[in-house]
Order: sequence, then structure tokens, then C-alpha cells
Amino acid sequence: MKHRTTAALAVGATLLALASCNDSNSSKPAAQPPGATAPAASAPQATKGGATATPAGPPAPVPIGQPVTLLRDGGSGITMTATQTLDVATGTEPSGAAPAGSRLYAVQWRIQASGTQAISSSPAMGSTVIDDQGQQYPVLTRDITAGPAMPLSVSIAAGDSRTGWVVYAVPAAAKITKIQYSPGLGLAADTGTWTT
Repeated sequence: MKHRTTAALAVGATLLALASCNDSNSSKPAAQPPGATAPAASAPQATKGGATATPAGPPAPVPIGQPVTLLRDGGSGITMTATQTLDVATGTEPSGAAPAGSRLYAVQWRIQASGTQAISSSPAMGSTVIDDQGQQYPVLTRDITAGPAMPLSVSIAAGDSRTGWVVYAVPAAAKITKIQYSPGLGLAADTGTWTT
């Protein structure tokens, strides 16, 4: 009786060892109990178009004239271009002059609805100019002799665009080195930066 029990245990241990070796070399996934869900895959998630979704940082600074495509809240695309700057702009009338101790600095913006949706935006209110000391300056509602002003609010069909000047009041001696635009009145995660 003792020999039969020992033999049975030895055979059981051998079968268990063989089964363990077979499972470790098998490419089949382990069976899941009924109603259980498989563990989440560690691969990156795919977007609707099948492309791999990777976290994106803010776009790198670009020179004046280069377009930057930004993502607005809600997922619609907007392509902004600071097409040119005017370091000392001239108002179209005396009441449009710069405040005392300041000068008018103007940026001509081009805004395009680059996604598949129409957009409504306030390009002037989402933009700013920054000097070499890190100070930023406010938008002024001014018409200048260089050309038409960008409206404070625009509605643009998908694929369409608008162009216009936005004017800022900067100290007379300030050296403007950066221009920035953020969709959603500056509250969106994306920000485009142009270097002067």
C-alpha cells in the first residue's frame, strides 16, 4: 500500500511538471473564467484613423510667416500664421495714437479653420506679444494705416480663412522677441509661438 501511494505521488508530480513546461512554452493565452474580461493591453491606444495616439507637447517656436496648427477645446483644428509685424504702426486718426510712453506694435494674423468644422474665434483676444524681459502686452482696438484690422470675433467655414492686423501697446523702448497665440481666448492647452 505504501509503495502504491509513493508511486501515485511520483506519477502525479511528473505529470504536473510536464504540464507546467507545456504552459510556459505555449503561445496560447490562459483561459479566462466565464464573464471575466482580459487584462488591458500595454500597447498605445489607437485613434479613429488607426494612428497611434501619443501625447503632444506645445509646438516649437517658428519664424514669422510659418503656419502653426493648434487644437482647440472640442477638437477642432485652427491654423494660425503671424504673417508679418510692424514695429511702429501708425493709427488712422489722432485718437488712434499710442498711449503716452508707448508705441503701437502690430501683427498681421491669418487664421484658418483647418479641421472639418466651422469655427468661431477671437484671434485678437487669444494673442499677445512678449519682450526680451518676459513682459507681455495688451491688445488695443486700433485701426492702422497698414491695412484692415482683424475683427474681435470671426466665424470661419471649414477650410476658409481670415486675415487682419492686431495692434498692441508696448513701451517705447521694449524689444519684442516673441508673439504667441492660444485658442479659446488663451485658455486652450495648445499655444503657437513665433520669434521675431
